[in-house]
Amino acid sequence: MKLARVICRSLLAGGLFAVVAAPVFAQEYGEIHRLGNPATAVCPGGLSSASELQAFVAGNRTVFEQIFSDAGWAGSVDDFFAAIAAGGMATASYTPGQRFEWMGQTKDKQGIARRYRVWAGRDSMRALEISVESGGASHRFAIPLVCCNVSLISSTPLPAPAPAPVVQAEPEPVPPPVRNSFIAPFFVKEWIDRKIDGVLVREHTRGVGLQAGHLIPISEHGSLLMRAGFAVTEQSDLNAVFADLGYEGGRGGNGFYGVGIGVWHDDLDTFTTVYLNGGAHISDRMRWFLEARFLVDELDDLEGNRILSTGIQMMF
Repeated sequence: MKLARVICRSLLAGGLFAVVAAPVFAQEYGEIHRLGNPATAVCPGGLSSASELQAFVAGNRTVFEQIFSDAGWAGSVDDFFAAIAAGGMATASYTPGQRFEWMGQTKDKQGIARRYRVWAGRDSMRALEISVESGGASHRFAIPLVCCNVSLISSTPLPAPAPAPVVQAEPEPVPPPVRNSFIAPFFVKEWIDRKIDGVLVREHTRGVGLQAGHLIPISEHGSLLMRAGFAVTEQSDLNAVFADLGYEGGRGGNGFYGVGIGVWHDDLDTFTTVYLNGGAHISDRMRWFLEARFLVDELDDLEGNRILSTGIQMMF
């Protein structure tokens, strides 16, 4: 029996606490029964249209700044001013029982905000309503023309903006591999005047050869060329080896040209030569070339002292 009495007392105490505590924790709203009191109206005497409200707000920014500041509004008052200036206000009617998060008014000519107000007049409250997006939310305001006491109806968070699309950066183009060395099979024709037993003889022969070379870049468009090779001709005593040092231009383009000096040696003589050449890329690994070589000691007789060649350079 004693235990039962303790339980009953506990339940009774808990019930009494709930009854007493409920009004404490419930939000109370102050009732507004009428509007237009000159002592509290933001615009005493009232206005008659949205255009008049726009003009009034533009000329009385300070009182509205005071109201919004006192309310602790999370948005920017500049957004409110911009929305009023842009228009878009609609006439609305609020029945008794309409609640407001806060309602502005004046006190001693200063703008203040009264929190948690409810319209308790006999008739519906007419006002202009405007929505303002600010501080990440959409805010509904009611502005009764009879007093201009701007009131916050509600604030609704705006949906989070969609994440910006991830733009995949275009991969940097991979430059073609630099190929500075080559080997080149070629065809050759020779016209060389020689004195044999005191008689001037013009020797003419043709053949094939192979050369290898390496390019050393020295500028954006030019390279130093070093190469060597051999030629096998129809006349075995005119088989030759050679070595050259020159300049090649047109680096990086579709065509190229070159100039240089060299040594040409066969079984009969050794000559100092100069050469000119040019060509074009067939692919990134192959180049066609055409070359003319002249004997330095016989530059006054190019017709009888020249070596022509053409071939394919295979780059690596």
